[in-house]
Amino acid sequence: MLEEEYRQNPSAQVIEALIHINNKLQQKESANALLEKIIGQKKNGDPSFNVHVRLYEKLHNWERALDLYSKKIELEAQDNESKLGMLRCLEAMGEWRKVYNISTEQWDNMADDIKKTSAKMAAAASWGLQKWDSMKKFVDCVPEDTQDGAFYRAVLAIREGNWADSLHYIDSARTLLGGEMTAVIGESYPRAYSALVNAQLLTELEEVITFKLVKERRPTIQKMWCARLRGGQRLVEDWRKILQIRGLVLTPQENSQAWLKYSSLCRKNGSVNQAHKIILSILGSDPVTNPDVLLGAQDPRVILAYSKNIWDAGNKRYAYEVLQRFVDNTEADGEEQCRLLARCHLKLGSWCESLQEINELSIPEILRNYAAATFLAPDWYKACHAWACMNFETVLFYKQQENLSESSVAGGSGDKKVSRADFINTYTIPAIEGLFKSISLSNENNLQDILRLLALWFDHGHHPAIYDALTEGLRRIDVKNWLQVIPQLIARIDSPRSLVAKLVHILLIDIGKTYPQALVYPLTVATKSSFVTRKNAANYLLTIMCTNSQRLVKEAALISEELINIAMLWHDQVYTALEDASR
Repeated sequence: MLEEEYRQNPSAQVIEALIHINNKLQQKESANALLEKIIGQKKNGDPSFNVHVRLYEKLHNWERALDLYSKKIELEAQDNESKLGMLRCLEAMGEWRKVYNISTEQWDNMADDIKKTSAKMAAAASWGLQKWDSMKKFVDCVPEDTQDGAFYRAVLAIREGNWADSLHYIDSARTLLGGEMTAVIGESYPRAYSALVNAQLLTELEEVITFKLVKERRPTIQKMWCARLRGGQRLVEDWRKILQIRGLVLTPQENSQAWLKYSSLCRKNGSVNQAHKIILSILGSDPVTNPDVLLGAQDPRVILAYSKNIWDAGNKRYAYEVLQRFVDNTEADGEEQCRLLARCHLKLGSWCESLQEINELSIPEILRNYAAATFLAPDWYKACHAWACMNFETVLFYKQQENLSESSVAGGSGDKKVSRADFINTYTIPAIEGLFKSISLSNENNLQDILRLLALWFDHGHHPAIYDALTEGLRRIDVKNWLQVIPQLIARIDSPRSLVAKLVHILLIDIGKTYPQALVYPLTVATKSSFVTRKNAANYLLTIMCTNSQRLVKEAALISEELINIAMLWHDQVYTALEDASR
């Protein structure tokens, strides 16, 4: 009904109702599209369309909602609804200090109903700041017969070591949660997910008690927690609650792997400040004020995460220098350490390319980092792919410079010259070898790498060194990879460059032995070409295919002839012949 009304009369009320429904049904894309429509209509001057700030909250656009609430409070200082909205946004963004300060400063002036609503947010902030006395004061204002009231009282009881009281409150919260789960569990999993997460939080509180009381179970519980976190949806709000519970028994340093993943999740969702605070909690202090803290951090994951946050915050040069200084002063020790350092070198290479772009000065540094990544992790697809692509881009760069200057292949100043032999050995052959290895390591979606390889093959395959590198590489990968570029290969069967055509023939013969059905029709069509060399090459390949698939080749030829007879009448053939003769 609402959708029909939307098509007939898309008023602001109808659109807001649809946003609410789509949000409840976990249809985030539809809800965002409707919100964009309201914003667009408002920009066009339609006064009937007004964007309510709560819509941004429902869509988890916390920064925008916070900005609107702040503007409302500036206009009307006593707007309690806006104050509560600001607290909700700050809580979702993990700004515990701000939530705590606002709550404590205005607590005495708040009305009872406002206290009751804001108390749970203030309690969560106190918990995040480890201010247990303040948390107890705020929790006392949350009714005990509510899910949040029972949950926070269970947390305090665990903190104080009152195991019986904590289990009692956990059971109470689970009973209250049961009604909510019953209502949504039968509808769909997405709708029931938030309730399931709350049930998981209660289970983890029980596991925290076990963790404290039974030392022998601790390794098992930690392993189970890691697996459970990997199996859940990557939602910032849910991960924050889960890690906050585990923080009752594990510090960020002791549970650094999970906190680093949470930091990465926050950063990818645009919460760079929150991600940065998490990294600082793992490091123990801010490297800006205490540079020595980075020297003491031996885990490349922490330094890499810190550098990524600084990079996304806009301080790109400093981020690059921090990571470069770390890898220069760190030696690889063990397979895991090598893999982590490879990630650092890979990131340094991409950052150098972003900062300096591709030019004569940056190319050696970028390739050095990618080469180090492939050396430390030789079977890592991302490193091999980056190394191969950078060599390919370098080949294109110098080729472009060669087109601009006949005297040298170098670019820019023209001071540095690259000979043809050095150009091939230094960049083209490594690009070909890297692309072959990248294709062999990739599970799927390797079409772009194959097309890059074909570009190098057809442009430089007439050089003996390139021919040898291509011949060696063809032995490494399955011929199945070439099925997606059959048209490009057949287009070169009559290449004027003998070595290029020879290698294309060898590859097509190998494909024809395993997948004759992929080649037989395109080759049959090629035998009808008006170019003699192309026609002879196609006939030669079909002749070789007949040794293994003679019946298939004959049937394809028959079908091709019949299709031509059907497609072209005698009058058309005579007219075409006359046209050819007139030319």
